[in-house]
Amino acid sequence: MENGYERRGYLLEDFRLFHLKDRQLAPIDFHYHTFHKIIVFLGGKGCYAIEGRRYALSAGDLLFVPQGCIHRPEIAAEQEYERIVLYIRPGYLRELGGDTCDLETCFERSRETLQFVAHPQIQKSNIYRLLRELEHAPENEGFGSELLTKSLFLRLMIELTCAMLADAMTYIPSGSDPQVDEMVRFLNEHLTLEVRVDDLAQHLHLSKYYLMRRFKETTGYTVHQYLLSKRLMLAREMIGTGASAMQACYSCGFGEYSAFSRAYRKQFGASPRKHR
Repeated sequence: MENGYERRGYLLEDFRLFHLKDRQLAPIDFHYHTFHKIIVFLGGKGCYAIEGRRYALSAGDLLFVPQGCIHRPEIAAEQEYERIVLYIRPGYLRELGGDTCDLETCFERSRETLQFVAHPQIQKSNIYRLLRELEHAPENEGFGSELLTKSLFLRLMIELTCAMLADAMTYIPSGSDPQVDEMVRFLNEHLTLEVRVDDLAQHLHLSKYYLMRRFKETTGYTVHQYLLSKRLMLAREMIGTGASAMQACYSCGFGEYSAFSRAYRKQFGASPRKHR
């Protein structure tokens, strides 16, 4: 896309689990989702790129991909790629947890710390067992099957959150560039403000042209594309929770409504007012 990254995948349920195996994965462009995603890497050889960081994966690694984070798998062409993928509607986690139990903790912490891959000794943990039970739960069509599936999902999210809060997960270091990490942090902290590349370069004490080239080389997208996509996703979330299209436009850093509306329609295939 010219102005931003492609939104891929659609989630019509509150959550959905897939067990996928590809003998040869075709190259995938950088993209994002409007839902959270958890991936358990089971087999293959390659890396996963999330928000400018790249992780060499090992069997059992647990990936947290928060809503709106730009990512892609980079799996060797000759390798079979096996994984369990769990898609989750963010609003559903908030509905389940209420005000006292934040079930989005895993995703919030990953986004704040730029740490997206953990190794919780998954083969020995309840997390792996619950994932397997959740995978096979739809096979049971007896009394209370739907409720049982929901309870398994809730137990899984509580188990993951408790493991994270208890520091029972070892986060995997990435092949990251500290300068690019700081750029990503700065852009996310100033997402709704006017941000110029000159401001970013001055903050990091870097040449503007070096910064632009380095960001593009490391993340796969330009500073402008990154900001535009993130602002549009934030606006979409605001509209989904009841804000007017006009409120979302100016709250998310856009200078004029017509430009916002065009970019929104191009990104999501519908006008802001229609989404509301």
